[in-house]
Amino acid sequence: MRRVTTFVLAWVLAITTALSPGLAWASEGVDVGGQELALATDPSGKESNQAQGVDGSRSKDDAVAQGEGQEEVEEKPAEEDGPNSNPEHVDEVPADVDGDVAKDSEEALQEEADTPAVLQTVQEGTLSAEAATVPNVEYVAHVQNIGWQKSVTNGAVAGTSGRGLRVEALRIWLKGLKSGQGGLEYRMHVQNKGWLDWVRDGALGGTSGKGLRTEAFQLRLYGEAAEQYDVWYRVHAQNVGWMAWAKNGELSGSEGRGLRLEAVQIRIVAHNTTPQGLESSNVSYAFLTSDGSSAASSGDIRITTHVQNIGWRTAVGGGATAGSMGKGLRLEAFRINTSDPVLSKGLTYRTHVQNIGWQDWQAVGGTAGTTGRGLRIEALQIELDDEAAQKYDVYYRAHVQNVGWMAWAEDGEMAGSLGMGYRCEAIQIRIVPKGQKIKLPSSGYRGAVINASARKPPKLSIKLVPQLQHGTKPFGYQRCIVMHDTTEYRPFDYWIDAWIRRGGSGTHFMVKEDGSIRQYADLNQICWHAGGATKSGLDAKFGVVAYKANAGSAMNQCSIGIEIDHVIDGRGYPEAQLDAIDALIAYIDEYYGFQSTILQHKDYHTTNGDCSAQFQGYLRNLQRHRTTR
Repeated sequence: MRRVTTFVLAWVLAITTALSPGLAWASEGVDVGGQELALATDPSGKESNQAQGVDGSRSKDDAVAQGEGQEEVEEKPAEEDGPNSNPEHVDEVPADVDGDVAKDSEEALQEEADTPAVLQTVQEGTLSAEAATVPNVEYVAHVQNIGWQKSVTNGAVAGTSGRGLRVEALRIWLKGLKSGQGGLEYRMHVQNKGWLDWVRDGALGGTSGKGLRTEAFQLRLYGEAAEQYDVWYRVHAQNVGWMAWAKNGELSGSEGRGLRLEAVQIRIVAHNTTPQGLESSNVSYAFLTSDGSSAASSGDIRITTHVQNIGWRTAVGGGATAGSMGKGLRLEAFRINTSDPVLSKGLTYRTHVQNIGWQDWQAVGGTAGTTGRGLRIEALQIELDDEAAQKYDVYYRAHVQNVGWMAWAEDGEMAGSLGMGYRCEAIQIRIVPKGQKIKLPSSGYRGAVINASARKPPKLSIKLVPQLQHGTKPFGYQRCIVMHDTTEYRPFDYWIDAWIRRGGSGTHFMVKEDGSIRQYADLNQICWHAGGATKSGLDAKFGVVAYKANAGSAMNQCSIGIEIDHVIDGRGYPEAQLDAIDALIAYIDEYYGFQSTILQHKDYHTTNGDCSAQFQGYLRNLQRHRTTR
């Protein structure tokens, strides 16, 4: 009997030992619902890695880290952030994005992110000594209709997929560091707000209770931790799926495209190492800009504006709109800040202010403009010097009263208006790596600046004739300069009377043989000088469009007319007259801030004979070199 008892006890001990990993796992609080604990086995009868985890055991914390055991939340309809509900929403992504590759279920999202289960090299079921010293990164997402999820760690997925839900905020922190060793800091790009300020170690990044989507984020280590470890991270973005991995402060997500951030993964590894077994991504880039480029769009700059009746507004990141639009409010001042040490030393800016003119240049953090004086900013310049100029290019544009968005200026050029009395209402600034080709958002105006203070030709006199002006010509419609010949010599005033008798046809300018110039109509007025096109397709060829009734041809409404006082008599064009034409063209170019197309009347009205054949060589020079010579 004793031998039987000993035999039975030995078998019980053997069975207990074999089952101990599973029993221990169950005893740590996993509810098995009273059912028998079933272990997955391979054909040899041993537990499979799927049941064991990579190192043969699996704790409750491991399960949570992999997204299991989270509370089920009843799904509510997506709020205003749905694919078709946001008027600013942009669905398109670059051509290399395959919209079908994005996972459409939370289970698929987690399955893709779950392999491998540990982040460093595993040898015989244990982590290497180096991996064991790496701290844990823990993070939690605040998700639309759900609220704060349970925290996850070390590469697990925080957020959702396939449910059209936005991540609204993140909290991120490190565990396992000693006091004073540093930690993690991060900032979020948020709908309608742009880039928010940096926060640290579990503080709220993003917003809660405001229904605003996060679109991108940056994450970096600070203190001693930055010298010992690297942080890697990526996002799952609306319409894109998993984007490529970023690290150590690089941008991750999208900017200016209205795409919500839906999930994130974060990993910590030893410095100058790459996490093993990084999951594949749907696209090859970590960040996407509004123009479709996949490089950082804005450097690390923050623009704060002072707006009429509002005061100082919340700072926005590079590329975002700073100021106000559609409210008729003037921009009074702005500041640019950056954490980039190269930009801090090499970026300067200044403004042209009502009643003051150009102010002094400001370094990073300085105030350009005025506050408390009710004065409008009319124009601005931004420059990069020294190392910053070698590393970056800067692009910027102004939204101007009565005009809208001007064209982009770059690297010290003027943007806005001068001498018009027009207010700047908003600005945008982009800083990109030197020489990087980018597609900037389009503008409604061809020039970066309108300059009513442009240098006028020395012999220009102005005598505006109301009968020759046929309605306002908005700045955005200017396209061409049309040259004409008079075919007879007459005094300036003769042409006024003759043109009035002919029903008000005439040009903006006339150039006499002695180089004197008379202006008969304002540059922002329509003159009847170009007649109707006699061949189809000419309006499209020259980019002109009729936008007013009873204002003549499309060319009339989109051009400046110049009449040359000249008779074909063998004398040609005197030097003084040619010099005056050059100066007048330069003045018109400077006034509008871009070079209009130069043509002769018969290029558009093909049955008309002006300009003369004698002028053709001078005309070609003007078209190619902006000079008759």
